[in-house]
Amino acid sequence: MKKIISGALVTSILAASAFAFSVDGNPSVKFVGYKLANKTAVEGTFKDLGFKSAENANFADFLKTFEFNIDPKNIDTKLPDRDKRIGMIFDGNAITAKIVSVSGDEKAGEAEVEVSVKGNSKSYKTQYTVEDGKLKAKIGIDLLADLKLNETFEKYAASAKPFHGGKSYPDVEISLEAKIK
Repeated sequence: MKKIISGALVTSILAASAFAFSVDGNPSVKFVGYKLANKTAVEGTFKDLGFKSAENANFADFLKTFEFNIDPKNIDTKLPDRDKRIGMIFDGNAITAKIVSVSGDEKAGEAEVEVSVKGNSKSYKTQYTVEDGKLKAKIGIDLLADLKLNETFEKYAASAKPFHGGKSYPDVEISLEAKIK
């Protein structure tokens, strides 16, 4: 009888793990910032995400394992000088982000994402969708009001002044895309 029960337990554990959600490869995190009086967009990608997640059969619990530890020196806007200037905003500090709550399923829902840098944190609610096996979500961040990066943003804006017509905007849009299997 013990063999039957333990065999059934092992089978159910293996079956549950066979249906667990996981991330296939590395996710992509992109940003859009703005410059000039007409808010011209500047796009870039974070190259090194320091991403961690864990498999889980429950989709909401799976998303709550997402953690990022982003080195802002690894920004790629296709212009290395601009990448260095943008890195100034974070003064060598990592950007951390994690999903702290989820309501929804494997098709769509809402997630709360906590973003931290230089000891300042803010939580953002965002809608997510999963289409064709790709999870997509987007948040808007105000580097000054939300993350208190006033001093370093001012240094950045001063260094970018000749390229931005004197105007740099602190609002940034961050988007995530991850292939789910």
